[in-house]
Amino acid sequence: MTAQEWFWVTTAIAQLVSTCAIFAAAFKYYRRRDHPSGETLRLLEDRFKDFHQTWEFDVSGHRKVMPPITRAIEHDGDEFTRCKLESSIRKGASGEPASRDDCERAWIPRLDALLRFLMIVSAMEKNRLLKKEALWDAYHYWFRTVNNNVLVRIYIGLHFPVLDRFLRENAEELQFYEDLHAASIAAAKARYALVNSPPAASTPDTAASAGTQSGLHAPMA
Repeated sequence: MTAQEWFWVTTAIAQLVSTCAIFAAAFKYYRRRDHPSGETLRLLEDRFKDFHQTWEFDVSGHRKVMPPITRAIEHDGDEFTRCKLESSIRKGASGEPASRDDCERAWIPRLDALLRFLMIVSAMEKNRLLKKEALWDAYHYWFRTVNNNVLVRIYIGLHFPVLDRFLRENAEELQFYEDLHAASIAAAKARYALVNSPPAASTPDTAASAGTQSGLHAPMA
């Protein structure tokens, strides 16, 4: 082989080795992402536990136990209205934050902390610090909760544009988990109805049939 041919062969081999190294590194990276994602979720969950804690508010010299923010934001219960989080958001959205009472004002930093947490989680997935499947499997309920609460969704649009964009860009993921949740509820209700259904009433015909069947299988005298 000529020197030129040897040069091209050597170059091709070097390029092949380089390409294989890149693929090997990528494969190793994606295999190792499972461990960092698991560790990241554990750390996130340690932080998220704080949002499930009740807190106390002073009402006329008496300490009143308030619900955790994770319960207060659920729109399908009356806690959202009763605890004054709803009125607090309404007054802010209508440009009247100064009219909030002390309890309504006390909710805002707690709501902001939860929404900042969800924003950080979404940013971690977007920057590939957390696998998408891990994010949605772990936190889909809370992303769906803030997305389905109309007033909280308005608040997000006003104060958390990055989280607002994330929710808009992931409309299909949100709908997928909505459908999954609905299917799970339907299956659970069907199982509950089956377990709690009364036994079939016995009729003369079925009783006679049962007696005949038991006679067929009775031991010979």
